[in-house]
Amino acid sequence: MTTPVLAALVSAIITALGWVVAYRFTRLRNDRVRGQELRVKHLERQIEEFYGPLHSLVEQIMVTNDVQESVLTRHRRTALSPDEKARVRRLLHNEYFRPLHDQIAVILRSKLYLVEGVALPDSFYAYLKHTNQERVQADLWQKEGLDTSHVSGQPSPDAFPTELRAGLNKLMTEYEHRMQAIRQSDHGHPSPAEHNERLQS
Repeated sequence: MTTPVLAALVSAIITALGWVVAYRFTRLRNDRVRGQELRVKHLERQIEEFYGPLHSLVEQIMVTNDVQESVLTRHRRTALSPDEKARVRRLLHNEYFRPLHDQIAVILRSKLYLVEGVALPDSFYAYLKHTNQERVQADLWQKEGLDTSHVSGQPSPDAFPTELRAGLNKLMTEYEHRMQAIRQSDHGHPSPAEHNERLQS
């Protein structure tokens, strides 16, 4: 076999090997990126449909509660009478608290599969118990005139907004890291042709 023929054969083998290596490299990279993209899409749903809306609604409840406390305890010439305080609580419950809690209940009922982890945090169950008991007792009083003040109320769990905020922050941090990885993968690696040229040089 003459030298030119041998050189051409070696060059062809190197080129073929280069394309095989580049193909395998590209496929592995694409599989990795595809996995990242699938996770990013799930994170987007978790943030946009579950944790984000829940966090916003809980913040509105907390702000409304601050307003209620300010109205009930504010100083003025004459303090609010017990009847006036009851009217304030009833109006805020019916027009603000209850609609917000109802929206949260809808999200928890319809989007529970988007919760992060394998189990619902205990504070979520405590929150549901609190809002359900509050709703039942309010209806018994307003619709039937039945006083259930002797029944100890289930307190609103302090851990609920805390765990909700922590979950949202965790997902947003992971989302940003994975988006950075995808952007770096798109711009930080050579194409198959460029990879093949480097092998031959």
